[in-house]
Amino acid sequence: MLAGLTLAVAGAGACGGQSDPTLHGQSARGQVAPPPAQTRVESLRERSCRNFVQRFYNWYLAKAASSEGSDPTSDVVLRFKPSVLSLKLRRMLIREYAAEAKMNGDLDLQLDFDPYINAQDFPPTLKVRTAAYHDGKCRASVWITDPPANYDLVDPELVFENGKWVFVNFHYPDPETPSDENLIDTLIMLRKTRAREKSKGPQP
Repeated sequence: MLAGLTLAVAGAGACGGQSDPTLHGQSARGQVAPPPAQTRVESLRERSCRNFVQRFYNWYLAKAASSEGSDPTSDVVLRFKPSVLSLKLRRMLIREYAAEAKMNGDLDLQLDFDPYINAQDFPPTLKVRTAAYHDGKCRASVWITDPPANYDLVDPELVFENGKWVFVNFHYPDPETPSDENLIDTLIMLRKTRAREKSKGPQP
């Protein structure tokens, strides 16, 4: 159920006929050319959010690498930095791992990828490209930038409460199904699938 990873290319451009350089801002038809597009200025809150997410991933990659082979790396956040997760998300993850511990390794009925990075293998570095704040929530864009790989890997969603940022969800670019688009929906879907399978009882 690994969310699909595809190349996301950000860019913008303009095309059209070449202007006479002597016209100074006018097109070849004599019309005034539009001003160049303005680069959106990052707000202080967005910068704070972006810096928080970047610090989190710097810590997480280093901690996960040092914990490799001991405990499931997805538990690293719950063990060492649970306060960076919202109470709802924390409880859902604890419930998920408890359910998975009772299973016999059926990957179709459990998380088969790291929910914080939307991948099975850890990249050497992750870069927070942007953070946009709207309606009380911040949405960051976290990219893998390990040449030749260069694409949007995961988009955390955060809120600022009690004087600090907390993660409330993790969105996954280009999901295979709608339920794979974010962590909360994925956890809900897994819980429902396990309940449905359990209700069928043992197969003859």
